[in-house]
Amino acid sequence: MSRRWEERYGARVASVQPGIVEWVVERAPKDWDDALALAREQLALTPSDVGTAEQEAAALMRSTTWYLWWD
Repeated sequence: MSRRWEERYGARVASVQPGIVEWVVERAPKDWDDALALAREQLALTPSDVGTAEQEAAALMRSTTWYLWWD
């Protein structure tokens, strides 16, 4: 997924820590369907700290950093 995110959004891994991976994003998704699909991909890997998939998608469209965490 990370490689695909790099190709599609210019997302590059910025930090890897125990339980957290963070990306810096050059091109956030602009299309709602694309953002929602991305949110669902990310939610398959980690719980949301924002809320629903729709809320995650809205946040992804305006964010320049993404992170995934797990316990």
